[in-house]
Amino acid sequence: MNTDVKKTKVGIIFDMPECGGCRTCEIACSFHHRGDFSPLNSSLKILDKKDRKGFNVLIINKSSKNNPVCDGCIDIDTPLCVQFCNEKEKLQEMIEAAKVVKEKSEK
Repeated sequence: MNTDVKKTKVGIIFDMPECGGCRTCEIACSFHHRGDFSPLNSSLKILDKKDRKGFNVLIINKSSKNNPVCDGCIDIDTPLCVQFCNEKEKLQEMIEAAKVVKEKSEK
């Protein structure tokens, strides 16, 4: 995976230069977890970048009041965020990488 990655206290930030910032993935994610359409309740966040093209994607791996941990939509074949993203393959790679990092940190 050829992506800039940064671990934070709440998750993992991936560089996604081709992301258009529509935030549809956040809406789909919140619907999966909470049954509403609120980016505040999403387990991924689209973050603005100041110095480069595209956006960063934060995948949450530590739960908080509003933000559930990304489970990769384990109850369906393709995560909802991926289904609605224009960069499907890239986002799917990020989710898989976040799972691996989370599993390693739990050992």
